[in-house]
Amino acid sequence: MVEEVPKDCLPQLKEENITVTSPRLDAILAKVYHLSRTDAKDLFEDEKVTVNGRICRNPETILKENTIVSIRGYGKLEYHGEERTTKKGKTGITIWRYV
Repeated sequence: MVEEVPKDCLPQLKEENITVTSPRLDAILAKVYHLSRTDAKDLFEDEKVTVNGRICRNPETILKENTIVSIRGYGKLEYHGEERTTKKGKTGITIWRYV
């Protein structure tokens, strides 16, 4: 018999709308986790970034909608796509961060 998972055991997600200079993964991680782009790139070299469960070594990766990104030591997020472009050419995206 399969029992329903209690609601307090389900992951808690917080929706965030952020603006990034580029839709590249390193730029998104830098913005979300308050890192420099160099520090974000170091995470890829140290193989701490996974995309949909696979190690990602390319900081220039462009994410597809509903992609799950996990960063060892920082957390996990779901990318839900580009929403808008600002007047200055920046990209507005929506993510859901696991809290």
